[in-house]
Amino acid sequence: MSKSLIFIWMALLCINVHAQVPSAKVETITGEKVDIRDMLKDKITVISFWSSVCKPCIAELDAINDVIADWHSKANFQMIIIAIDDSRSLAKAKSLINGHNWNYIALFDKNQDMKRSFGVNFIPHVFVYDTNGKQVYSHTGYNPGGEDDVFNAIQKIQKH
Repeated sequence: MSKSLIFIWMALLCINVHAQVPSAKVETITGEKVDIRDMLKDKITVISFWSSVCKPCIAELDAINDVIADWHSKANFQMIIIAIDDSRSLAKAKSLINGHNWNYIALFDKNQDMKRSFGVNFIPHVFVYDTNGKQVYSHTGYNPGGEDDVFNAIQKIQKH
């Protein structure tokens, strides 16, 4: 492979890692429409795409919920979960949030517009954004202990 092709390939990788958060409207738990970009201003933000029928999603959100108080004692960030459930399963998603006592900012992407704008193909899909709205970390799927990688990304931003 030529040096110029390697450079282009490396540049494309960097673009994906440091992408800006797309502008997209979603609903809050009360039905208010908000633009996700407005919610990220000057805040380290973790965004998790999930669904009420996705067992790994629920396991990951439970695992983060178990340690989030400790995380908040060490870092200043917000956690936003975005349910991609459609209108028919929206009630189940809201019930899960309440039943699991998840203390996250909950948003709902009933038409999956935000999911598409973020390029999410598999869930759970977690992104971490710095205070400038640039993506610094991303992963799909869930393995127990994987939440530590999310917190490590938060701490790296906090140190800079």
